[in-house]
Amino acid sequence: MKRRTLIFNTIFILISIILSTVTSVYAKNFANVENITVLNAEQTKPVLIREQPNPRSKVIGQAYGSLMEIKVLQNKGTYSLIQARDYNNLKIIKGYVPTSLIKNVKPHQSYMVLVDLSEQKTYVYKEDTVIREMKCSTGVKSSPTPVGRFLIGDKGNYFYSAKYKQGAYNWVRFNKNYLFHSVPTDNKGKVIKSEEEKLGQLASHGCIRLGMQDSKWIYNNLPKGTLVIIQE
Repeated sequence: MKRRTLIFNTIFILISIILSTVTSVYAKNFANVENITVLNAEQTKPVLIREQPNPRSKVIGQAYGSLMEIKVLQNKGTYSLIQARDYNNLKIIKGYVPTSLIKNVKPHQSYMVLVDLSEQKTYVYKEDTVIREMKCSTGVKSSPTPVGRFLIGDKGNYFYSAKYKQGAYNWVRFNKNYLFHSVPTDNKGKVIKSEEEKLGQLASHGCIRLGMQDSKWIYNNLPKGTLVIIQE
């Protein structure tokens, strides 16, 4: 019995060391981020991605605003070939956008955020230290949360969606309608207990749900431009 307990304790310690090492690596990666490339447009404005570098070419997808990282593969003067995640189906696509709609920005350096979809956890870093670990709920398989690198954008105290018949407090945008926010509420602003109980498992329409106090912390503390990394 003692031997079995010793084995379990050893395994637990090893797992803890591995997780600590992994989060430390993430923190160093965050700290090394200088600039990221985004679209030069308003946060909720669509930018059409075309098959060829001309304004009459077929539209193959779209991305929104200035919060999602894109990659520039080739510059062809007035148009550039980019790689981006299509907003509508979340697939990676390659296509052309006007070069004038591309810019480099430096993320805000106060905090950095890691959302781990496999763990259903959100981590907040300050420099190389995790200062807050939060249980979250991300999108279900039919409406997943997009992965990649994003920036914190606009914020608001409350919203209500007639489509989903749910609302939420403390919303913080990271990619158009993809938000951090509290667990869902009904049309009177009261937390829906059955939804609150899902926290820590896939449950949302693509947003990142947090407990009420955690969502309030994100809302109050993360400035616009904070780097967010979402990984599977």
